[in-house]
Amino acid sequence: MPSVKTLILISAIPLCVHSSLSLASFDKGMEFYEQEFFTHALNQFLRSAESGDARSQIMVGNLYKEGKGDEANPRKAFFWYQKAADYDLPEAWYQFGMAYFNGTGTPSNRVQAFSWIKKAAEAGLPQAEYQLGYMYKNGLGHGINLRKASNWLLKAAEKNHADAQYELGRILEDGPEANQNYRRAFKWYKAAAKQSHEKAELSLAYMYYYGLGVSADLQEASNWLQKVADRGNVVAQYNLAVLYEHYPKRKPNFSASLQWYKKACENNYQKACKEYSKAQKRYENQLEMVLNEPRESLPGNADDS
Repeated sequence: MPSVKTLILISAIPLCVHSSLSLASFDKGMEFYEQEFFTHALNQFLRSAESGDARSQIMVGNLYKEGKGDEANPRKAFFWYQKAADYDLPEAWYQFGMAYFNGTGTPSNRVQAFSWIKKAAEAGLPQAEYQLGYMYKNGLGHGINLRKASNWLLKAAEKNHADAQYELGRILEDGPEANQNYRRAFKWYKAAAKQSHEKAELSLAYMYYYGLGVSADLQEASNWLQKVADRGNVVAQYNLAVLYEHYPKRKPNFSASLQWYKKACENNYQKACKEYSKAQKRYENQLEMVLNEPRESLPGNADDS
């Protein structure tokens, strides 16, 4: 489903490319879409799309791609994205490029995808800037170029694009070409984590734990892991268990450790299952030792004979 930001961008396309009838159909379609009446939305969008309304063509493509309002039909999605791409609209160029990138209704073609996505990125579309940076970073449709990847990711990151913030953090943390910068990596991980980007939250916990780009803070590391673990992320659950078991600055919490190992194991994280079994034995042995410790006699109960 397109994000709220995407819908806002589509809605903001200049009115000069639409007739009044198309505008009415598009607006009605958006009302139905936002209420999740997708069949009615598709019918409205189709009316204006067939009249040449590019915004509606994008929305028809989205609905056919996602199988909302009708059965999923990648070929129809590609057809309508291609129609919209004829207009001077960055969102249309981006969607058409992503269709090539993902092979939606057409054979995957990363070179074509790169061309269209670059065109949209150069027009300032944040999601296209992110995607272009990602493609430069991973050599998709173009050779790997980490300098250009960083530049495009930075453009999107500064527009609060969470995926771009995370990927930029990765580049800065890994430090290819001797450009490692933990402080800046921490900054962008934190920006993405504040938007509940799970990978960024995990990376932020890692940075706090090891004191990379920030003073080591095991409580902060624990807090960020907890956020992700509570949402069912098994990696966070496992690492939180490890943290509770081996917390160096306070008394270890074996009960909490056991609880998180168990949760991760129940979610089929096999590494956690092995550690849960070991931790359970350690915990039981510890309890047994405590219970078997000799107790001093209470005053007045000593044998006077």
